[in-house]
Amino acid sequence: MVDFFQEGPRLGNQYLEDSALRSYLKVFMGTDLSSHEADFKRFGLRVVDELIPHHRMCERYPPEFEEYSAWGERINKIHTHPSWTYMHRVSSQENLIGLGYSDLKNPRLVQFTKLYLFNPSSGLYMCPLAMTDGAAYLIKHFLNKNQETDEVFRRLTSNNPDDFWTSGQWMTEKHGGSDVSSATKTIAIHISGDEYKLYGYKWFTSATTADVTFTLARVDGKVSLFLVKIPENLTKLKVVRLKDKMGTRQLPTSEIILEGCVGKLVSPVGQGVKFISNLMNITRLYNTLSAVSSMRRATAIARDYSFRRNAFGKSIIEHPLHSMTLFLMEIKTRGCLLLALYAGSLLEKVERKTSTDWESLTLRILTPIAKLYTGKLSSEVVKEGMECLGGVGYMENSGFPNLLRDTEVYSIWEGTTNILSLDMIRVIQKSQDFSLTFLKTALQTLSSDITLQKRIENVSSLLTNQHLHRKLAFELGHIIISGLFDMVSKKTLSKIDEQGGKYWKKVFNEDFTSPPLPLIKELAENYYENHPTGYGDYNPDRSPRYKL
Repeated sequence: MVDFFQEGPRLGNQYLEDSALRSYLKVFMGTDLSSHEADFKRFGLRVVDELIPHHRMCERYPPEFEEYSAWGERINKIHTHPSWTYMHRVSSQENLIGLGYSDLKNPRLVQFTKLYLFNPSSGLYMCPLAMTDGAAYLIKHFLNKNQETDEVFRRLTSNNPDDFWTSGQWMTEKHGGSDVSSATKTIAIHISGDEYKLYGYKWFTSATTADVTFTLARVDGKVSLFLVKIPENLTKLKVVRLKDKMGTRQLPTSEIILEGCVGKLVSPVGQGVKFISNLMNITRLYNTLSAVSSMRRATAIARDYSFRRNAFGKSIIEHPLHSMTLFLMEIKTRGCLLLALYAGSLLEKVERKTSTDWESLTLRILTPIAKLYTGKLSSEVVKEGMECLGGVGYMENSGFPNLLRDTEVYSIWEGTTNILSLDMIRVIQKSQDFSLTFLKTALQTLSSDITLQKRIENVSSLLTNQHLHRKLAFELGHIIISGLFDMVSKKTLSKIDEQGGKYWKKVFNEDFTSPPLPLIKELAENYYENHPTGYGDYNPDRSPRYKL
């Protein structure tokens, strides 16, 4: 008797096999895409055949905290696996931060593409990169320039691994939550010039092993922003413990006591929250990218497995119910990818000061919407992907449980769904409702469908009901994605995008459930008939393919 072994899913070049990404980049980047395709193809293979083994090592060997020596000396050191250091070097070699500040025609779209490819294979190194980019953005666009900030910016954006620094973001204290201004109890005692000694308890510090960090403290009772160089202050930073988290265990997250560490005041006194919010807007876009790329990885694995698994006499991709499931995962992933790329295209214009008023305000309102929308939907898509593998997907060494646990953080990091809904409301109110007017202008550039314009007018009535602000945020995200599908389907001439637009307009709702089955059946069958191997260039038999 010959034992049966089910062949597991495999991954190929993650750029070549993502026809949605490639076609959308043609829309957003135009002819400039040809200048970067060779690099995207190279990196699309690297993230699979070179990075995934290191990604797995980061998962298997999480950080460890060495508190004392055998003789009672305080060591106060966090140890990470060599694969974590490897991800640091890859991030610099690939210029994942520096690309966003380069002189390229589309710096953010090029950067966002590589980050999207990198994240699912990064061992969670996307988190320190998010804060590093946020720090670089803050320094470049909002802080006074001097020799020290210039040097920090140079290192944060360096493509030399031996020169490259990462940044932390230490805000959360014991009080916790998003009410940062009230929760900040750390005090700053003036030394001289812009130098202060900081004393306080930071309850949640992600990427504790970073080289620099921005943190909040009170100067004469007023919350202000400080830059701290970590290696210079190691004896004045006491690690209490590493956080025991549900997911993101690869990432060193700890509680730290500031015992007189030296920080440089970089904001006007009392404007710390205002200044650090600029950093957070970048990390929220990274959160969006991370959520979308996790959706794509789950979809890619489920897609490949559907050609390798047979049930009831045929491969499961040939079963209409399963092809419908994959179709729904794909359409949701595509919609969220469009949202991320659109935000990236707006960010480029804002940074280069070439944006119109409506583009600047659209980016500001889109940032919390994109983050909350993709954060919530990623959990649903990744969980669906696990289910597509059946019982083996529930096995720890399949990789799916870790992917799912890590994905759950995207609706919590950088503001929960409710907090981001309130942030969106503040943007609308601060602009005296002009942001909704500008959003309609943005929508007009994407779609000629007047029903979408009317929907914005209709949902504006939700502004006066605080209980429905969350519903308003999801509805606006839904409308924007519908418009983006209209825009790309006319340019890509893709049947999937055309069907996706119909889906988002007619069946999507806040809780992602109860779609009208006749319409879904029609779209799913059409999807399978037009794309029997799933996604254009995807071929389950193509080599090389990395065995998961």
